[in-house]
Amino acid sequence: MYTLKIVYNSLLEYKINTLKLKYTLEYFIPGIHIEIYDENICSKERRKALQIKYAFGARLVPFAGIYNDKRIIKGFYSEDNSYTSNNIFKYCIDNMNKFDVKKIPVQIIDFDDRLKNILELKKLSKEEFISKFPDENIYNDLHESKEGTIKIVKISNNPGLPEGESIEGYTPAFGKGLSCYIDCGETYYYTSVIKEIDWENKIFYTLNSKYSFEFNESTNSESSVQET
Repeated sequence: MYTLKIVYNSLLEYKINTLKLKYTLEYFIPGIHIEIYDENICSKERRKALQIKYAFGARLVPFAGIYNDKRIIKGFYSEDNSYTSNNIFKYCIDNMNKFDVKKIPVQIIDFDDRLKNILELKKLSKEEFISKFPDENIYNDLHESKEGTIKIVKISNNPGLPEGESIEGYTPAFGKGLSCYIDCGETYYYTSVIKEIDWENKIFYTLNSKYSFEFNESTNSESSVQET
């Protein structure tokens, strides 16, 4: 399994840029696993961040390293300016996914107003969408998703959002096959791609995590997910 590990410092840069990159990669490459570490936090997270930098010989942040299982594949460094969202995105698309990067709109690559992009993509007809993206599954996932307000609570104890911590806000597309993108007002949060939703018990599963949820669908939403 491919893993992208990103190291940043919250004193030097905004985490939102890293989260935007994480969300977009997971959206287009469901099989990729992404871990984010803040070297400014004095905890196991900082130790892990320093271990990753040491393994690649990196000194500066932000930094990103790609592994295939435990084998080091490639690093993206601030030292040589190879760490950019576009460089990382293009490498992952070219090497880990069947999509042709040239068919992906520039606004997706540049991460311009992700929430607006999702809503605009949902408005496209199937023909318009397929002309831009070479996978009908993405179209189906978007148009079967629901728009509304959501509160999620982490109920697994794996790394990432601490167990028991909650996030709530607006989501433009809640559904299987998509990351759960939540606009909390001043901040944003993204889960990994949702693998399964248990609507009866109000639980959903991502690749590595488990969340309970409370969801209120927008009355303006044209989406329709089968609640089974």
